[in-house]
Amino acid sequence: KNTGDTAAYLRAVVVVTWQDAAGNVLGTAPVQGEDYAITMPADGKWAQAADGYWYYSEVVAPNASTEALIGECKPLKAAPQAGYTLHVEILASAIQSTLGSTAQAAWAAAAN
Repeated sequence: KNTGDTAAYLRAVVVVTWQDAAGNVLGTAPVQGEDYAITMPADGKWAQAADGYWYYSEVVAPNASTEALIGECKPLKAAPQAGYTLHVEILASAIQSTLGSTAQAAWAAAAN
């Protein structure tokens, strides 16, 4: 959701880890397709770029939301160490839409 007061492009990265109840992260990262299955949008407005980020293709108005980034994520087996469970975190960031004609162009312009 765009919680700001100006139209923006949004991008996100999905971070999957094993964590215990205190939030400690296990040093061994879960492997997609082996430790967990995740369904990402096939025909939606999110697209993953070479930099690993998922970019939303449309400008998001203030107080408006994007389509869901993840359809489903489920563990395929237990964590390699007792007391840990699968944890999925989406880290999102936004940039004013006036900086470029596409999300990736706006982020590239801001980097310069």
